[in-house]
Amino acid sequence: MDVAVVGRLTTATVTIVLGYAMKKLNLCTKETAKELLAIIFNCLLPCLLVQVFQDVAFARDYACFGVMSALHCVVAMITGYVVFKRRRAVDIDGAHLLGCTVGVNLGTFAYPFVLSVFGVDGLRKAIVFDFMNQISIMVVMYVLFALNSPSSKKSASGGVFETVKEAVKRQWMQPCLLALYISVIMKIGGVSIPNAVDQFLGTIAVAAKPVALLAIGILFEPRMSKSEVKDVMSLLMIRYGVGLVLSGLAFALNLQSIVGASGIAVLTLCLTAPVPLITVRYATEYGLNVSNCAAAVNASNFVSFLCILLLASADFAKNSKQLMYFFLALGVALITGGWFNNKNRTVSSRHLEEENYTTKRDNDNNNKIDFDIRDDLGNGQLRFVSTKSIANTPARSNNRMRVLRQPRIVVVASSSFSLPQQQQQIRRRRRKRSTLKSTQTQTQSISLRSAIRFA
Repeated sequence: MDVAVVGRLTTATVTIVLGYAMKKLNLCTKETAKELLAIIFNCLLPCLLVQVFQDVAFARDYACFGVMSALHCVVAMITGYVVFKRRRAVDIDGAHLLGCTVGVNLGTFAYPFVLSVFGVDGLRKAIVFDFMNQISIMVVMYVLFALNSPSSKKSASGGVFETVKEAVKRQWMQPCLLALYISVIMKIGGVSIPNAVDQFLGTIAVAAKPVALLAIGILFEPRMSKSEVKDVMSLLMIRYGVGLVLSGLAFALNLQSIVGASGIAVLTLCLTAPVPLITVRYATEYGLNVSNCAAAVNASNFVSFLCILLLASADFAKNSKQLMYFFLALGVALITGGWFNNKNRTVSSRHLEEENYTTKRDNDNNNKIDFDIRDDLGNGQLRFVSTKSIANTPARSNNRMRVLRQPRIVVVASSSFSLPQQQQQIRRRRRKRSTLKSTQTQTQSISLRSAIRFA
């Protein structure tokens, strides 16, 4: 590996470590990183795209990157659908996986490393790749998250078409896409940026690399819960498997003769870039598994960083044939492993759902208690008597009511009269009894007085 490349990679790594150390020392928080990302996506990256895209020429080598980016979006979406299509029906916590298979994080991750390793020419090729990638992230990924959300409108009138229409309407005016639209229009029209504007854009765009690296370090979180590990493993296997297969396909199609050895390296780096950070925002918006998306972003950042170190040290010119077979074999193995891992996860989720349903049903049955209201003491006072003891208790009243009681809910079902009517009868019975007792007392008093007078 070139000494200059090693130096630039070391600088980028130290910047990431600095961001992570600042978070651990409580000098900044994740909210700080989110604000930095807002600045990057809405200001720094659009300026960088407009400035660098002016030097891009309509040539075959750049066209190859655009075609491979579109092909990556299609293949990743189809593969993700085949692997994760049943997760939403079984486990809503896995509904985000299909959306996370599409798109790569180039702006806040790959751009700094591509610029460090392959220079400005490599950055131009990565930006051409990012043109279709931005459409994948802003439109295709957004649609997949919308279709797999709990509040999906697939059953409504219009169905998928309405969801796609709403997503395109909401996303097509994003700052990064606007920058690409403006760049393409200016390129087609032959309009160049004035020197003063170019210097202004360069002053702002130069901050994109260090700010993005600091944000990666602040957001990096190496810990994952056990429930997140399997889903993250399945997702990363599918993503990197698809990327490596397409990289091997580029070797097989002899694209090296068009884009060069360094171009294949840049293409492989773009295809193995991490999960986009915007997946966390989409998951939050549609009520999907946000923590799992964040864990996937952090894990993919680490894996992609290792991939960059390996790609920077590989010789794509001399070992093209060996790399082609290696990428194809490893890619197929990763896709197969991800498919089996997700299948086991789906089966375990289905079994867990069945157990939870059975447990809930048993608990609901246990919470239902049957009672009779009866005068089992013979004193005219009604009380609740459990049906478990009714079989062993003789019935002393013909006025019986069946009550089904659940927590905080009492449902009374009577065949003859309601509870207030029976309460009125009890009151009449008590008044009659008290009147009878007073009459007997008065009679006894009169008899006693008569006996005394007679004596």
